[in-house]
Amino acid sequence: MLDLLGLDAEEAIKSLAEKGVSYETEITEPPGKPLENGYLKVIKQELVEGTYRLTLCKVPDGFR
Repeated sequence: MLDLLGLDAEEAIKSLAEKGVSYETEITEPPGKPLENGYLKVIKQELVEGTYRLTLCKVPDGFR
């Protein structure tokens, strides 16, 4: 299994696409006011029947 946790969503998806691996994404938000601007990061990954399921969350800056 590839370790994609903490990566930018674009980087993780690019890595999967280059390897020809199928994937699904789900975006989650904290309760309250969602961020308008920010970066999507991989916060959870699962491999189910050969498909990566990535849970993404928007963070305010690229260093988190």
